[in-house]
Amino acid sequence: MAKVHSTSFVQIAYIPETVAGETPATGKGINLRSTGESLDLSVSKETSKELNSTRQVSDMFLTDAQVAGDINLELSAGEYDPFIEAVLMGAWSTFGTNGVLNVGQVVFAAAAKTVTLTNAATGLTVGDYFSVSGTGIKRANQGPFRVKSIDGDKKVITLYDAVEDQTIAAAKVHHSKLDNGTTARSFSTEVQWTDGNQTFLYKGLQADKLSLNFDVSAAVAGSLSFIGMTRKTGTGRMLGDRTDYMPSKTGKVFNSVNGVKDVLIDGEAVETRFSAVSKLSLEYANNLKGAKAIGHLGNFAVTPGTISCTGTIEMYFDNASLLDEVLTQKRFRIEWTVYDADGHGYAFILPSAELSEAKVNASQQDEHGMLTANLTALMDPVLRKTLIVQRF
Repeated sequence: MAKVHSTSFVQIAYIPETVAGETPATGKGINLRSTGESLDLSVSKETSKELNSTRQVSDMFLTDAQVAGDINLELSAGEYDPFIEAVLMGAWSTFGTNGVLNVGQVVFAAAAKTVTLTNAATGLTVGDYFSVSGTGIKRANQGPFRVKSIDGDKKVITLYDAVEDQTIAAAKVHHSKLDNGTTARSFSTEVQWTDGNQTFLYKGLQADKLSLNFDVSAAVAGSLSFIGMTRKTGTGRMLGDRTDYMPSKTGKVFNSVNGVKDVLIDGEAVETRFSAVSKLSLEYANNLKGAKAIGHLGNFAVTPGTISCTGTIEMYFDNASLLDEVLTQKRFRIEWTVYDADGHGYAFILPSAELSEAKVNASQQDEHGMLTANLTALMDPVLRKTLIVQRF
């Protein structure tokens, strides 16, 4: 009897490459959570133009092979950090060990909105986001928090956010920064159909695009888009030493109900200045392009193009002042956070964004008035950056 494989048994895994297109023979593969994938080797062929008396086509030959596709995701803390780093072509900043710093005793003061640390939080600056963990910590004291000010010793932090009075004997501060750069990274990524012992191995995958959607009453979902070099088929594990892989992270999926904090425009909550946000999207793209060469089937290299960072915002209509600011080409600092029940997550910061196609329409009866606009992130003239991501 013929057997049909099920997508319910599919497991995606990856390993960073040292040389683009070459799968390391040492190290461990890492399992990756996903909601679907469309990775593929698309082959192009042409038929011979030979003339013959039979009127028949005598031959067909390969002309190209393009490895590309998406991995769909529901965002959770830590799971996609290597790919977020790869798509921005930057590097997570050094803060403690992998973004976690032991700070000793921590004292939270509600009246002053301060967090006092025993050990200095070197690397933390005004405007940064962080979270705190420790045995017995109250949910309100986990964060995420935004730094309003910090003393010269980096031990007394004044917050924009409320806290509850509490002392934690041994605590950790979670924080790290990433912004757009120029360092290319590639991965070998396999899609294993475990119920049939069939594996597709994609080599030289570079992250071209990150797309995220923040919608009302939904998980924070999106996709990572890739361009690669080759594909190989096989069975079982095909990454690293091919022994047991490292497991996926176990963080809870972010959602837009209790996992998104204020959207800020120029440091002020949108709800305070305008009205509540109902939808937000972000797309960051490198505009990668595959390079072709004689003697190579598919891409022999992948090169980056101009950064494109765009999105949309939809909010309930309260006043029209934003529409006037669009006409003057005002640039805005737009930022927002997503996080799980333990306060861990990300802040997305567009330090210099312009809005376009902003509009308000009354299309039919009995609907909320909505203001919608497209946003384009530009290089900030001072920071010289387009997108900043902070994890906490």
